[in-house]
Amino acid sequence: MGASQTRIEFIDNIYKMNRLDPQKDKLVLKNLLNYQKYMRRDYNFEFNHLASLYFIDKKKEGYFNREDLLEFTGMFVQFKIKNEYDYLRKFQAYASTEFWKTLQESQGQYQITEWMLRLFKESRGIKMFSGSKEVFFTSANIKEIYQVLRVEDFSGSTVDEFMRLFQKVAEDSVCFYYFIISIITFILLRVLGTNRIRRFSI
Repeated sequence: MGASQTRIEFIDNIYKMNRLDPQKDKLVLKNLLNYQKYMRRDYNFEFNHLASLYFIDKKKEGYFNREDLLEFTGMFVQFKIKNEYDYLRKFQAYASTEFWKTLQESQGQYQITEWMLRLFKESRGIKMFSGSKEVFFTSANIKEIYQVLRVEDFSGSTVDEFMRLFQKVAEDSVCFYYFIISIITFILLRVLGTNRIRRFSI
Protein backbone atom coordinates (compact mmCIF):
# COMPACT_ATOMS: atom_id res chain seq x y z
CA MET A 1 0.00 0.00 0.00
CA GLY A 2 1.41 3.39 -1.03
CA ALA A 3 1.91 6.29 1.38
CA SER A 4 -0.83 8.29 -0.39
CA GLN A 5 -3.38 5.52 0.11
CA THR A 6 -2.31 5.09 3.72
CA ARG A 7 -2.83 8.80 4.34
CA ILE A 8 -6.28 8.66 2.76
CA GLU A 9 -7.18 5.67 4.91
CA PHE A 10 -5.98 7.48 8.01
CA ILE A 11 -8.12 10.54 7.24
CA ASP A 12 -11.19 8.58 6.21
CA ASN A 13 -10.98 6.58 9.43
CA ILE A 14 -11.30 9.81 11.43
CA TYR A 15 -14.55 10.52 9.59
CA LYS A 16 -15.72 6.94 9.93
CA MET A 17 -15.17 6.79 13.69
CA ASN A 18 -17.08 10.04 14.14
CA ARG A 19 -19.85 8.82 11.79
CA LEU A 20 -19.26 11.62 9.31
CA ASP A 21 -19.12 11.72 5.51
CA PRO A 22 -15.64 12.74 4.27
CA GLN A 23 -17.14 14.16 1.08
CA LYS A 24 -19.66 16.42 2.82
CA ASP A 25 -18.90 16.88 6.50
CA LYS A 26 -16.29 18.94 8.30
CA LEU A 27 -14.29 17.82 11.31
CA VAL A 28 -14.19 19.88 14.49
CA LEU A 29 -11.86 19.82 17.47
CA LYS A 30 -13.84 17.26 19.47
CA ASN A 31 -13.72 14.86 16.48
CA LEU A 32 -9.93 15.03 16.32
CA LEU A 33 -9.49 14.68 20.07
CA ASN A 34 -11.92 11.76 20.07
CA TYR A 35 -9.91 10.00 17.38
CA GLN A 36 -6.50 10.66 18.90
CA LYS A 37 -6.55 7.74 21.31
CA TYR A 38 -7.17 5.34 18.41
CA MET A 39 -4.57 6.80 16.07
CA ARG A 40 -2.27 4.53 14.11
CA ARG A 41 1.16 4.19 15.65
CA ASP A 42 2.98 5.06 12.40
CA TYR A 43 1.49 8.56 12.42
CA ASN A 44 1.95 9.20 16.14
CA PHE A 45 0.53 12.72 15.95
CA GLU A 46 -1.00 14.74 18.78
CA PHE A 47 -4.11 16.79 18.00
CA ASN A 48 -4.14 18.32 21.49
CA HIS A 49 -1.53 20.89 20.46
CA LEU A 50 -2.83 24.39 19.73
CA ALA A 51 -0.09 25.53 17.35
CA SER A 52 -0.42 22.35 15.29
CA LEU A 53 -4.19 22.83 15.02
CA TYR A 54 -3.62 26.41 13.86
CA PHE A 55 -1.15 25.10 11.30
CA ILE A 56 -3.59 22.47 9.95
CA ASP A 57 -6.53 24.88 9.64
CA LYS A 58 -5.31 26.66 6.51
CA LYS A 59 -8.30 29.00 6.14
CA LYS A 60 -8.52 29.63 9.91
CA GLU A 61 -12.23 28.79 9.94
CA GLY A 62 -12.19 26.90 13.23
CA TYR A 63 -12.84 23.53 11.61
CA PHE A 64 -11.00 21.08 9.37
CA ASN A 65 -11.96 19.64 5.99
CA ARG A 66 -10.54 16.69 4.12
CA GLU A 67 -8.25 18.89 2.02
CA ASP A 68 -6.73 20.43 5.16
CA LEU A 69 -5.85 16.99 6.48
CA LEU A 70 -4.57 15.65 3.14
CA GLU A 71 -2.20 18.60 2.80
CA PHE A 72 -1.10 18.34 6.41
CA THR A 73 -0.47 14.58 6.46
CA GLY A 74 1.54 14.80 3.25
CA MET A 75 3.74 17.48 4.79
CA PHE A 76 3.98 15.65 8.12
CA VAL A 77 5.16 12.42 6.45
CA GLN A 78 7.92 14.38 4.66
CA PHE A 79 8.87 16.06 7.94
CA LYS A 80 9.08 12.65 9.59
CA ILE A 81 11.38 11.36 6.83
CA LYS A 82 13.73 14.35 7.21
CA ASN A 83 13.71 14.20 11.01
CA GLU A 84 13.97 10.51 11.85
CA TYR A 85 14.51 11.03 15.58
CA ASP A 86 12.16 12.99 17.82
CA TYR A 87 10.23 14.20 14.77
CA LEU A 88 6.98 14.89 16.63
CA ARG A 89 8.59 17.27 19.15
CA LYS A 90 10.52 18.98 16.35
CA PHE A 91 7.35 19.43 14.30
CA GLN A 92 5.51 20.88 17.29
CA ALA A 93 8.40 23.28 17.91
CA TYR A 94 8.25 24.32 14.24
CA ALA A 95 4.47 24.84 14.39
CA SER A 96 4.85 26.77 17.66
CA THR A 97 7.47 29.02 16.08
CA GLU A 98 5.14 29.84 13.17
CA PHE A 99 2.32 30.42 15.65
CA TRP A 100 4.53 32.76 17.68
CA LYS A 101 5.39 34.74 14.53
CA THR A 102 1.69 35.26 13.85
CA LEU A 103 1.12 36.30 17.46
CA GLN A 104 3.76 39.01 17.11
CA GLU A 105 2.17 40.58 14.00
CA SER A 106 0.23 43.85 14.38
CA GLN A 107 -3.15 42.07 14.32
CA GLY A 108 -1.79 38.69 15.38
CA GLN A 109 -3.26 38.53 18.88
CA TYR A 110 -6.70 39.49 17.61
CA GLN A 111 -6.53 36.98 14.72
CA ILE A 112 -5.50 34.10 16.97
CA THR A 113 -8.09 34.86 19.64
CA GLU A 114 -10.85 35.11 17.03
CA TRP A 115 -9.70 31.80 15.53
CA MET A 116 -9.75 30.16 18.96
CA LEU A 117 -13.30 31.37 19.54
CA ARG A 118 -14.30 29.82 16.21
CA LEU A 119 -12.43 26.62 17.07
CA PHE A 120 -14.26 26.10 20.37
CA LYS A 121 -17.58 27.37 19.03
CA GLU A 122 -17.49 24.87 16.15
CA SER A 123 -16.53 22.07 18.52
CA ARG A 124 -18.90 22.52 21.46
CA GLY A 125 -21.03 25.55 20.66
CA ILE A 126 -20.11 28.51 22.85
CA LYS A 127 -22.71 31.27 23.18
CA MET A 128 -21.87 34.76 21.99
CA PHE A 129 -24.52 37.37 22.79
CA SER A 130 -25.37 39.88 20.05
CA GLY A 131 -24.46 43.47 20.85
CA SER A 132 -22.13 42.31 23.61
CA LYS A 133 -18.59 40.97 23.89
CA GLU A 134 -19.64 38.47 26.55
CA VAL A 135 -18.99 34.81 25.81
CA PHE A 136 -20.57 31.89 27.67
CA PHE A 137 -18.47 28.73 28.02
CA THR A 138 -19.74 25.33 29.10
CA SER A 139 -17.60 22.98 31.19
CA ALA A 140 -16.94 20.96 28.00
CA ASN A 141 -15.55 24.12 26.34
CA ILE A 142 -13.27 24.83 29.27
CA LYS A 143 -11.99 21.25 29.37
CA GLU A 144 -11.09 21.45 25.67
CA ILE A 145 -9.27 24.75 26.22
CA TYR A 146 -7.42 23.14 29.15
CA GLN A 147 -6.49 20.18 26.95
CA VAL A 148 -5.22 21.97 23.84
CA LEU A 149 -3.35 24.62 25.85
CA ARG A 150 -1.77 21.82 27.89
CA VAL A 151 -2.29 23.80 31.05
CA GLU A 152 -1.35 20.90 33.33
CA ASP A 153 1.98 20.39 31.55
CA PHE A 154 3.04 24.01 31.84
CA SER A 155 1.47 25.19 35.09
CA GLY A 156 0.64 22.02 37.03
CA SER A 157 -2.97 23.18 37.46
CA THR A 158 -5.70 20.55 37.47
CA VAL A 159 -8.76 20.90 35.27
CA ASP A 160 -10.85 21.81 38.33
CA GLU A 161 -8.41 24.57 39.27
CA PHE A 162 -8.50 25.87 35.70
CA MET A 163 -12.30 25.89 35.73
CA ARG A 164 -12.27 27.89 38.96
CA LEU A 165 -9.87 30.35 37.33
CA PHE A 166 -12.30 30.71 34.43
CA GLN A 167 -15.08 31.40 36.90
CA LYS A 168 -12.99 34.08 38.61
CA VAL A 169 -12.26 35.67 35.23
CA ALA A 170 -16.01 35.88 34.60
CA GLU A 171 -16.71 37.32 38.05
CA ASP A 172 -13.97 39.93 37.67
CA SER A 173 -15.21 40.83 34.17
CA VAL A 174 -11.80 40.18 32.68
CA CYS A 175 -11.99 40.12 28.89
CA PHE A 176 -11.61 36.62 27.43
CA TYR A 177 -9.31 38.11 24.79
CA TYR A 178 -6.70 39.25 27.33
CA PHE A 179 -7.12 36.12 29.44
CA ILE A 180 -6.44 33.75 26.54
CA ILE A 181 -3.58 35.81 25.13
CA SER A 182 -1.88 35.92 28.54
CA ILE A 183 -2.12 32.11 28.81
CA ILE A 184 -0.87 31.55 25.26
CA THR A 185 2.03 33.97 25.73
CA PHE A 186 3.02 32.32 29.02
CA ILE A 187 2.98 28.86 27.46
CA LEU A 188 4.85 29.82 24.30
CA LEU A 189 7.52 31.60 26.30
CA ARG A 190 7.95 28.38 28.28
CA VAL A 191 8.07 26.27 25.10
CA LEU A 192 10.10 28.59 22.90
CA GLY A 193 13.31 30.43 23.52
CA THR A 194 15.62 32.11 21.06
CA ASN A 195 17.92 29.09 20.94
CA ARG A 196 15.09 26.63 20.47
CA ILE A 197 13.54 28.70 17.68
CA ARG A 198 16.85 28.68 15.80
CA ARG A 199 17.34 25.01 16.41
CA PHE A 200 13.99 23.79 15.15
CA SER A 201 13.28 26.18 12.28
CA ILE A 202 13.30 24.43 8.90
